[in-house]
Amino acid sequence: MTNFLSLVAEKFKFNENNLFSDYTKILEDSNYFNTIINERNELYITSIITLVRVPFAEYGIFFDGMKDKYYDMILELYDMKPLLTTRILENSIYLKDLLNLWVRINNIDKSKEEIFEKYNNLIKNIRTIINNRRAENLNKIKENDLDNLNLIGKYCVNENSKFDKEAYWYNMTTKGLKKERHVSFMIRQNLCIYKGQKKIEYPLNKTIPFYAKKFWRQENVLLREKVGVVEQLLCSKAIDEANELYIPRKCLKLNSKLNTKKIYKTENMDIIEIISRITSYDN
Repeated sequence: MTNFLSLVAEKFKFNENNLFSDYTKILEDSNYFNTIINERNELYITSIITLVRVPFAEYGIFFDGMKDKYYDMILELYDMKPLLTTRILENSIYLKDLLNLWVRINNIDKSKEEIFEKYNNLIKNIRTIINNRRAENLNKIKENDLDNLNLIGKYCVNENSKFDKEAYWYNMTTKGLKKERHVSFMIRQNLCIYKGQKKIEYPLNKTIPFYAKKFWRQENVLLREKVGVVEQLLCSKAIDEANELYIPRKCLKLNSKLNTKKIYKTENMDIIEIISRITSYDN
């Protein structure tokens, strides 16, 4: 496991001991991150958040990525720096985090009106990020550029799935908030209707048409196929077609067939790529 903290400190000229000290204090004190937000610049804040999420080894100790802590920090950051929060999510290291964060927001112990008022912009931003990642891959597939596809194909949500039911959201209608499942809410963003020659947004009081959901399902199949989702290859008994896939560690443990293949990549991105993403926040 790479000494990620040391690389971050060296790259951005942070004091390594101070960075490690702040990292450990955040793990021990749930309020300490608020101090970091108030006293440090955006690059340092982003580095700390990334350290909490990415597994790394330092001083001979292994530090696993802590998803729940990461989600708490993202929501805390959103209260004070919503634009920075969106930029971090746009460059999410693990795309499934977007869905998990969405579900976490829905599980906050507040009324739907309070949740909607506070997080509607954030949820819409997450929706845009996911739809943009889908569009990016679909365009590359259309051009037969399959070398650098993102991993959104692994996390395409199907109708009636767990995420479809739990990563729901609301539309504000004339009759108040109307709950909508994930797939329909995602599709709605790109739907429109025409009045004469004028294109307008798809009305909130209209349900998503069947053809749009069918098209979503077809796109999901294509996205999974082209990114080479290992679970799909296992189900179709085509694991021999696997070649340099990004295979989650849990999947390697659960599927003995994979142990016979020399495929040991994980979803963890190359450390240099992660650092380059953090660099983009340097103001």
